[in-house]
Amino acid sequence: MEIRGIDVSHWQGDIDYEAVKNSGKVDFVIIKAGGSDSGFYEDSRFREYLDGFRTVDIPVLGAYYFVGSDCVSTDDGIADADRFCDMLDGTGIPYAILDLESTSPDDKDGVTDASIAFMDRCVERGYNTMIYASDISGFQNRLRLDRLDGYKKWVARYGSEPQYVPDYALWQYSSTENIEGIPDNTVDCNYLYDEEIIANIMGSTSSDDGRTWTREQALSVTDGLYHGLLFRGYDEQNEAIVHGLEYDMSRIEAFEAIRNSEEHQKKALIVDCYLAMRGSLPSDEEVDLWFHQTEEEIKQGILYSDEFNNRYGV
Repeated sequence: MEIRGIDVSHWQGDIDYEAVKNSGKVDFVIIKAGGSDSGFYEDSRFREYLDGFRTVDIPVLGAYYFVGSDCVSTDDGIADADRFCDMLDGTGIPYAILDLESTSPDDKDGVTDASIAFMDRCVERGYNTMIYASDISGFQNRLRLDRLDGYKKWVARYGSEPQYVPDYALWQYSSTENIEGIPDNTVDCNYLYDEEIIANIMGSTSSDDGRTWTREQALSVTDGLYHGLLFRGYDEQNEAIVHGLEYDMSRIEAFEAIRNSEEHQKKALIVDCYLAMRGSLPSDEEVDLWFHQTEEEIKQGILYSDEFNNRYGV
């Protein structure tokens, strides 16, 4: 079985999502989140496209990150992965995809080290992962393919099926496909073969194990999760969670997306410090007071406070 989808970045410009949906040619989409090939950046259309495709119920399989030419070590891969995951946290996107195109073919071992570290770090951060590269100039010329067993692969090769990579989940077969709703009708197009991913996509037509939630229900759940996990209410900057619950995200996935966010990690540290200091939770105001401090300042300020000293007699 195979299904067809597109991958997009800001180069696609203004997309008519309804026209893309009505074309009947697109079963899923992958969106560029950002990269490190020109400094560190988030794609200017990433969140706009994410909301747009979810609005018309086209599943978002994943997002990709274009690594720069200097991503050639384990440390480089981890650093880029953390930047990437920070962009994805709170979106509910399932696959964090490494886009490898600009690294040098002169350091296969370093590039492979960086790629493995990148993907492993994404898994640690709570995402499924995959690597994208061209069949020959990428997988053959820049990577040690024998070290990538067990990692899902997305292979680009135009005109014929991939020859060098024997087992791939996705094949990007064209960069000039005509899809209604895409400016100039030109976009990258892909076949997806991986049965596990297909099952997840085909089963993602409703938000919560067969239930379809209204927008009001999705807003209510999102707001509740925000109050419970982040000590604040929902805001429109995080519309992706609401759209996800309306279309293809379960309540557990929404919970995990918020729990894995950088904001929650920092606020969880504040909560833990207060529990250690006084044995009770901080107020919303106390969380806000400490949130803009560094982690070290939070620990120093709370754990060395007069309240802590008085409680323990130190």
